[in-house]
Amino acid sequence: MFCKNCGKELNLNDKFCAFCGTPLEQQVQELNPTNTAASTSEKGPFKVFAIIGFVMGFISIFLGFVPYLCIFPLSGLAASIVGVFSKSRRGKAIAGIVLNSIGCIISAVMIYLYIYYALNPGESGGLFS
Repeated sequence: MFCKNCGKELNLNDKFCAFCGTPLEQQVQELNPTNTAASTSEKGPFKVFAIIGFVMGFISIFLGFVPYLCIFPLSGLAASIVGVFSKSRRGKAIAGIVLNSIGCIISAVMIYLYIYYALNPGESGGLFS
C-alpha cells in the first residue's frame, strides 16, 4: 500500500504515514468500499424475470376469467419462479408467484365451469341457455 499524500510505501498495519503523517484509515476505506454500485448491481436476467412475473401476476388475475387464456398465469408463474433467484427483486418475484397462483386457480375454476356447462347445457339454470 502507498500513501496518497507522499507516495511512499507503507505497511498494512500503519495508521499514519511514517514519512508525512497523513492518516491512513481514510485511504484504506477508499480502497475497500463496502457498498459500491458495482458490488450491489446484479448481473443476469433474474431481476428482469422477477419484474415480468410480477406484472404478469396482476394481469393474470383478470385474464384468469377467460378460459382460453389460462396459459398466461402459467407463464407468469414460470417467470416469477425464475425471478426468485434475483437478490434485489426477490420480493417482487414472490409477489408474482402469489398473484400468478391466484390467476391459475381462477383459470382452473373457470375452465371447470366452462366444461361443466358445455357438457350439461340443461343444468345451467338459465345462466347459459
